[in-house]
Amino acid sequence: MEGRKQSGLVKKKRWRAANNKRKRKDHKKANGQTVDIDEHFDVGGEKLMHPGDPAGSANQIVKCRCTMQAVFDEGNSSDLVSGLNKEAQNVYTTAMHLKMTYTQ
Repeated sequence: MEGRKQSGLVKKKRWRAANNKRKRKDHKKANGQTVDIDEHFDVGGEKLMHPGDPAGSANQIVKCRCTMQAVFDEGNSSDLVSGLNKEAQNVYTTAMHLKMTYTQ
């Protein structure tokens, strides 16, 4: 997560619940929750920095299959892309299009 903050592009993060029948109710409710990069997610009344955060109770983190999505600062993205070579621009554009998710 530190690299995301240092990039200056990632200002927020989004909770993404696993897309299956086994997901916890609390994680389903947290799905799509977006917070500032330094803020906690509210998951079932617990404050978690990311899926699997060891600060959470076992009920929230054991076998958690959720992911966290980086939310890019749209205001700076055009400046970033213009400074990249063509191949890197294609990768960046594809990642933004797919709303790529990253796990801890």
